[in-house]
Amino acid sequence: MDGLRNFIITLSTALIFITAIEIIVPNNALKKYVKFVLGLILISIVLNPIIKIINKESYIDYYNREVTSFFNEDETKTDYYKNTSIENTKVKFKDNLETVCNNKLKEEYKDNKTYSDFTIDYDEENRSFYIESIDIYVIDNEIKAVEKVDLDNKEESILLEDGEKYKNFVSLEFSISKDIILVYKG
Repeated sequence: MDGLRNFIITLSTALIFITAIEIIVPNNALKKYVKFVLGLILISIVLNPIIKIINKESYIDYYNREVTSFFNEDETKTDYYKNTSIENTKVKFKDNLETVCNNKLKEEYKDNKTYSDFTIDYDEENRSFYIESIDIYVIDNEIKAVEKVDLDNKEESILLEDGEKYKNFVSLEFSISKDIILVYKG
């Protein structure tokens, strides 16, 4: 029904337009050519709905498919940009936390070299980043005798026995649980 309404509106507008042009054009040899072109326009307007019925592939369906595919493609791009943004934010968040933590540990424990390694993750449900774990490495500044190295030992580092003070300090500074903090010697 909407198509019939549009056809009638288009046909009426075209007839008004054609009549106005016929009135404006002067009575000379040019008038018969103008009438011919205006007649072709009128025929194309009348035949357009018939061609759409025969062709079954209407322009609206074609454009609808094109727009749908564009938005589906755009959705894929949006997911890509979202994931890339999350990963970049995780890296920056990790770097910033490690820098702050290393500086605070350096100020508090000047007698030892310390550095930290944060593991950051993203919670999709809450849309927030969180600290999954913190590894703190403590290196004594004292010169010691070289210890025997066992190459078959798969452990990277040994947990520091007196690491509780480092755990407490970092836990208070960042307001996080001590359970996710591990302190290693080395």
